Amino acid sequence: MTQIAPTKLVGLVPPQARNSVRRGLSAALNLIPLAALQPLRRAYPNSSPGSPQERRLNLLLQVVRYRGIPRHLESFPLTDNPSVSVLNTDSFIAERLYWFGESKGYEPEVLYWWRRFCAASGNILELGTNIGYYAVQGGRINPTARYTAVEPHPGAAAACRRNLQLNGITNVSVLEAAAVGEPETSSIELYLPGGRDHFQEAPCSGFASGNELHHAGVEEIAKYSTLTVHAVEFRSLLEGVDLLKIDVEGQEYSLLSSAEDLLRRYKPTMFLEVLDGTHKLRNFLVHLCETLPYQCFVPTPTELVPLPASELPTVSLVSMFGTRDLVMVCDPVIERGSGGS
Repeated sequence: MTQIAPTKLVGLVPPQARNSVRRGLSAALNLIPLAALQPLRRAYPNSSPGSPQERRLNLLLQVVRYRGIPRHLESFPLTDNPSVSVLNTDSFIAERLYWFGESKGYEPEVLYWWRRFCAASGNILELGTNIGYYAVQGGRINPTARYTAVEPHPGAAAACRRNLQLNGITNVSVLEAAAVGEPETSSIELYLPGGRDHFQEAPCSGFASGNELHHAGVEEIAKYSTLTVHAVEFRSLLEGVDLLKIDVEGQEYSLLSSAEDLLRRYKPTMFLEVLDGTHKLRNFLVHLCETLPYQCFVPTPTELVPLPASELPTVSLVSMFGTRDLVMVCDPVIERGSGGS
């Protein structure tokens, strides 16, 4: 088994403190009748982007969401897309979708383009699928594609399978494992900042060879639960893939650099989370742009904004564009404009 040091995001609040705040807000908000809050939930997705009404509703819902999803619901339809149902789990993603809807809930600027590229792809790989929201959306838009969703947390993987079942998705295979760049690694240890049983926080899994973020100290490590999970080599998953999504909390470089020859062979379109401080990943993406016909774009609700490779090493995506994601495309067959949900 590979022993792993957990990663520590800059400014990370201790998990216990975050959970205490959530519990306090939830208890206070539970004193408000749910019926009084439902109009906010229904109105927000339909509010005009940038309008005073949208801003007011957003501020209210940023607080109200800590009430959580009503416990009596096993699942719920999205308010602005009732054809999609989501399992009621202790998940940040599910919580956002319940209170904010599909069009403004969880990474809407990424979702639109993910569906567009899924519709044009035949072999899709998603690493870090969590509860399977993107897998549901991609599987619905292209039910004939081969789609592999990889998730190491057993609870999240189970929720992913249930969400696929709820939505009648049959072409998505769920692999309960952690993708690794190192060959002959059979298992790894996850560090869970929110505890073993819920998914409010993403698990940390920084390999010594690929971890680009700050390491936590001994005292910080003690605040995390640990979980040993099965590992699968990334290269074994990449054969023939033409669309790739990776959200693995800072391990993108470790995985991509281990399979550069396969990236060169298949040239998959890539959706990547690019955090501040991931210098090796950013330089590797520059390398791909300079040596292959990759182009880099930032997804926004209305278009894919071109990002010159020369800006990749230093750009703060959150500050400039409000997202942490990039889209890397070799063959831009999809129109860059005409976005929206």
